[in-house]
Amino acid sequence: MGPSFTNRKGLIRKNFGFLFQTVKKTIILFTIIIVTISFILFFYFQYQTEQSIKENILAQQIQNQKEATKLLAQIIHSDLDSVMARLQGLATSTFLQSQHFQLNDTKSFIQNYFHQINSTSPVDRLFIIDANGITRTDVVSKGQSSYVGMNFSNREWIKNTKDTLQPQFSDGFVGKDSQYRIVVTYPITIKSSFGSTNYGGLVGVAIPTIELFSYYGNICGIQLKYLSVLGSKGVLLVHPIASLIGKSFYGDNFQKLFKRNRVLNNIFNVTVASGKPSLGIYDFGNGQTLTTGYPIIISEKNQYSVFVITPASNDIF
Repeated sequence: MGPSFTNRKGLIRKNFGFLFQTVKKTIILFTIIIVTISFILFFYFQYQTEQSIKENILAQQIQNQKEATKLLAQIIHSDLDSVMARLQGLATSTFLQSQHFQLNDTKSFIQNYFHQINSTSPVDRLFIIDANGITRTDVVSKGQSSYVGMNFSNREWIKNTKDTLQPQFSDGFVGKDSQYRIVVTYPITIKSSFGSTNYGGLVGVAIPTIELFSYYGNICGIQLKYLSVLGSKGVLLVHPIASLIGKSFYGDNFQKLFKRNRVLNNIFNVTVASGKPSLGIYDFGNGQTLTTGYPIIISEKNQYSVFVITPASNDIF
């Protein structure tokens, strides 16, 4: 039990203490690593879960919005088709075939049709225009002026009806009262005793666009602030920004306001120009926006295009 033993004992204690401290530090280090990894994994999986939820919500919104846009287009198509069928009934009636446009019986007859059409679409004028483009009879909503005797032969939709002898669905135009409207017409064609077909004028209705599409928005649960409709030439019939109504989608007013956005332009081009459904998500710096489009094809022509525009990842349906 000499000094040598005492020195060895001290060395053992020293080495054991060093080993103990090393093991302790290693355990603490591993604990920190494990806890850190656990936190990293927790936040990673939480992020992944949140992203998955967001993606699922967005996917559901896209599907809902596609279905709502398609349904809206189909309802409008059906009602405009119904309007055209009623105009056909008028055009082929004895009263109009005999060219007795201003008889009291004729006026009563078209008055009944006016109420029938208004039961499905907010029409504010039903009129008969003769072969020279002169209004012979009209039935109007309260507060509207009569245009009997006025010449509208320069209107494009009158020229097209006369030239093609086919129904016409006009692009939007500003009426004499400064309201924005579309017109649906049906030609009055008369068979001669020689078998030829002669143009005898037309019967048509004028429809205020804001009232029309507000009505349909309510049906499908889509607020007007999310709805845009374009005519066949890209003119805006209704839009969340009222000042754009009557402007061309391809014009500087629209393009400058929306920074000539490539995605948005593609969405509108696919539906308006190609007559196909479309959708896309884009961002102007204030959050992502989802737009879905669907054509309204009547008589094999894309007459109008419906678009629903909503904040992305915000389920409004």
